[in-house]
Amino acid sequence: MSTTARQIIDRVLELIDAVDELLATAGLKDLVKEVAEALKVGDQINAVIDAILDALSTIAENIAKLEIPLRFVEALSGLTRLMAPLLDTLGEVMAAAEGDLKDLGLPDLNVGDALKTAMDKADTAVRAAGGWLDAQPPSAQQVLDLVARFGELGDTLSGYKVTS
Repeated sequence: MSTTARQIIDRVLELIDAVDELLATAGLKDLVKEVAEALKVGDQINAVIDAILDALSTIAENIAKLEIPLRFVEALSGLTRLMAPLLDTLGEVMAAAEGDLKDLGLPDLNVGDALKTAMDKADTAVRAAGGWLDAQPPSAQQVLDLVARFGELGDTLSGYKVTS
């Protein structure tokens, strides 16, 4: 079974939560500050923290760019869910209309089978697209949650900066 983008984002969120929880422990923060002061490497630690914060910010900014396209995907998914019942109803109307034409004594136009085949193909495509759209891409909300968690992780990490 393949991993979906939704599952990947969920796992990244879990990882960020675990790292944030670790960094939030007072003992670790105190240890880093004591070592930095004892070895006089506060500037180097701050430079590393700044580099990590810049990287987190860049990642979050790029991930945030996915929100609008994902909103379109969500809208398309909703439309495909609406199309399936519409196609079912059109099929029923076509079947009823074909019978009505015969009842009126009109000649068979031989378009019923071709239309039914076309409708069946459209119905299959719409249902397949709807299923894929529902299962594959992450939601826009997941992306926003991920961006927010990167920000929270950055806030926690900023607390590790050494002040002179």
